[in-house]
Amino acid sequence: TTTALTSTTSTTTTSQLYTLCASLCAADQCNDWPDVGANVDACAANCVQVCTSQPCTPSGDPFSCVSSICSFTECPVGPTTTTMAPTTSASFNTNRSHISGTFSLTGAGLAAGTPVAGPSTLTLSVGALHTARPGVSGSVTATVGLLTATSGAYQTALRSPASIRAVLADDVIWHDSALPGGRVAVALQARDASGNVQITSSSLFVAVTGPLGSVQGSCGATSGTAGTCIAQLTLPSNWFSSAANVTANVSYGLTASALVPLQPVVLMPKPLYVVDSNVLIELPQYNLFPGNTYSIDIQASAGLAISTFTLRVDVAGPLTITAYTVPTKWSATAQNTGTGFGINALLANPASAPSGVQPSEVVCTLTVSVSSLTAGNVFASVTGSIESITDIRSQAVKPNGQLTPTPMTFVDRFGTTSSVGGGLVYVSARNVVGILPYVQQAELVNTAVLTGSRVSSSITIFSVLQSGQLSTISSPLACATVSAAVQVAANCSSVYVDGTETDGAAAAVVSVSAGGYAAQVPVRVWFPANQSYWLRDPLLQAVPGWLDGSNGCAQRYQKTSVQAIATFSIDSQHFDADVSQLIAARLQSSNSTVAAVSAGSIVGKLPGSSTISIIGAGNLLLGSLTVYVTA
Repeated sequence: TTTALTSTTSTTTTSQLYTLCASLCAADQCNDWPDVGANVDACAANCVQVCTSQPCTPSGDPFSCVSSICSFTECPVGPTTTTMAPTTSASFNTNRSHISGTFSLTGAGLAAGTPVAGPSTLTLSVGALHTARPGVSGSVTATVGLLTATSGAYQTALRSPASIRAVLADDVIWHDSALPGGRVAVALQARDASGNVQITSSSLFVAVTGPLGSVQGSCGATSGTAGTCIAQLTLPSNWFSSAANVTANVSYGLTASALVPLQPVVLMPKPLYVVDSNVLIELPQYNLFPGNTYSIDIQASAGLAISTFTLRVDVAGPLTITAYTVPTKWSATAQNTGTGFGINALLANPASAPSGVQPSEVVCTLTVSVSSLTAGNVFASVTGSIESITDIRSQAVKPNGQLTPTPMTFVDRFGTTSSVGGGLVYVSARNVVGILPYVQQAELVNTAVLTGSRVSSSITIFSVLQSGQLSTISSPLACATVSAAVQVAANCSSVYVDGTETDGAAAAVVSVSAGGYAAQVPVRVWFPANQSYWLRDPLLQAVPGWLDGSNGCAQRYQKTSVQAIATFSIDSQHFDADVSQLIAARLQSSNSTVAAVSAGSIVGKLPGSSTISIIGAGNLLLGSLTVYVTA
């Protein structure tokens, strides 16, 4: 509702009221008042007389009367005189028992019917909030005379998730993909009951069940993440202690107690080895990806405490040694070219060396990066040479019983080797393993049937990468639908309705293909199955004394508007909405010399009759009405 100008009769003077009336007349704000031209004084005098002698508000407040006079879009009764001279007074029948005004909507929603007038209020209900995606705001502006007020913003509600989809990043899990155990990554996407991914903040759950038990985890999905998140579970290290591959099963769900199967994964066993009078590097067995950085430890053993060592490590292909660290117990010199690393070290404080047989220890850690430019899906070699190693008694160590220099020992995904070829790491491409598409707004209201203007919503496609990450795919894409309720753009950029549709759908299926994977997206479409049209006033009368100075002082007539209610349906569900504003631009007059369409209104021109047609999409006739103009 809109509050009128506030004032009291006891403090209102005739001159103040006259000033307000004159401002309205000078601006020609009242479409239903005579064309004042230069007769502002006569118009203002008439306004003052009406609002002081015949109050048109229950409170009898003249200022409120002035504000509401201009709200009538038609003039029900003309002035009592046929001329408007500076000294002539004319009166209008403005006896109204309710506020007359208009509403306009911005953002989400449609008017849920025509405004309802009460003794001192005009009430508009707003519905059909699914004209916008969840989380979008809207507001209502009310206009009474010269006064306007805008409501606080309302917002379409986010709803809880009702369905979930999952894609497993990798079905082979290596023991070192996450320490202390391997890592399982699952991409999850949740939707509400209408298919929207904008949901209330929710936890989505994943579980991995193997021979030694079950591990459960979750990730958080919010409206801002398009209902999508990555759940990562670290498995216990003892799950990889078997000598053979082990199978575990992955499941997922909206709650921890109601999980559904996804697919099995294979757990690759942790290799067993002993570093005894040797130098060994265990290389990553999990997949490396372009741009990754990882660390490798150089482990050494001399039986007794190590006194000195000289080592060399070389990398090939997309690998680069970017940094190294050496424990502070060593006094070392090193040289790193990126592809080759050499180090010479001796115990800084031999007196502090422990006695007796000692376990192996990490004598150096290398940081290795994978080029972001590599295409991937290749093996890269790491080789190493033990130039020399001595124990605390200055005894030369024979690695693997061999005199130095001799190749280091490497442990990789293929086993253990001490050859000059060294070991191998696998650099994978950022392979796509599945897709998670969604429609920005999964619930459409097909107003295109009424307006001919397309209603669309963009499609976004997340690709799930083998690395356990999400990426957006822009091409190449393919989309299709066989539904009569919705269409899809040729470049797969959006779904839309353009008014040529013949029905609605609770879940029209759009098939999306990208990167060799396919998925389906549901779209909910409301269709205007029925419409009702009527004229607010089917009889337009000439207003005596109201002449058009810009048109040879031609007689002016009342104007009216077409009111329209549409019933939008999906199967047995439906809602009504006032679509008068939507169809205002789709009106045509069969005889514009009698009644013309102007800015969405029907304006009388000459006595007679005219057919007002409502034209929908594709020039389809939605309805017609007859308006009569009388002198």
